[in-house]
Amino acid sequence: MSTSPQAVLHFWFHASTPEQWFTKDPHYDHRIRDQFSRNIWRDTPQALSPVQKQFMLMPFMPSESKAIHAEAIQLFKKYTHENSYHYEQLHKNIIDRFGRYPHRNGILNRPSTPEEILFLKEPNSSF
Repeated sequence: MSTSPQAVLHFWFHASTPEQWFTKDPHYDHRIRDQFSRNIWRDTPQALSPVQKQFMLMPFMPSESKAIHAEAIQLFKKYTHENSYHYEQLHKNIIDRFGRYPHRNGILNRPSTPEEILFLKEPNSSF
């Protein structure tokens, strides 16, 4: 979507219909929230929606680096909602405890320690 006033007017009055304006449509509604907020707040931190910020942080979670999770936990706390922050805490706790994700050991041909084997028997021990 272009940022010019003419492009906005074209979107509202030519690309969209009045029915779309007042009908619940998740795809259309998302496009409106995403595009308009990004363009209204262009070049400011508000340009990225909470969902976009959260999405940008997701690559941190699979890391087996303690240093990455030390940084990630602060970013998740600052930029995401409570649920995402909670899941980053769970990931970080596993890395802090084992230095790796024990549930990956089999696929990576890594031997599991006795502590990891006990951990993997616990509910919700992997993602």
